Amino acid sequence: MNISENLKHNIRESVGRHDATIVEIACRGESRAPVFDIFIDNEQGVTLDLCREVSKELQGIFEKEFPGSNYRLTVSSPGLDRPMVYPWQFRKHIGRMLEIIPAGEAGNENVTGRLMSVSETGVVLQLSAGGGDKSYAFETILSATVRPPW
Repeated sequence: MNISENLKHNIRESVGRHDATIVEIACRGESRAPVFDIFIDNEQGVTLDLCREVSKELQGIFEKEFPGSNYRLTVSSPGLDRPMVYPWQFRKHIGRMLEIIPAGEAGNENVTGRLMSVSETGVVLQLSAGGGDKSYAFETILSATVRPPW
């Protein structure tokens, strides 16, 4: 099931009213019982209360868009396994281990390191296995995720 541009716009506006940003909108399942997953983030961190408030507001939007439908709506933080989308998301993870896929590296292989700093243009990772520090510009990062400490 495709999500209309109008619905995406209304979701963005609703989430923005709560000082949050959409990281991803996913739809799965069958058209008669779709499941909508809305992943949101902000610089302060996503709380259960924020998800509840956004979900409550989005419920009204979805009721108008899909009257009488048997849909399910979930609103949550992106979690550690979702790639970071916005440069500001990196600041929340200084000191944590990241796994990035940089463009132009040998075969776009994953690079793992501790996030040491974030600037307007990129990040500095302390590479694992004694590789020293290396800078990566945001436009060269194809994907970046936090590696759990376990």
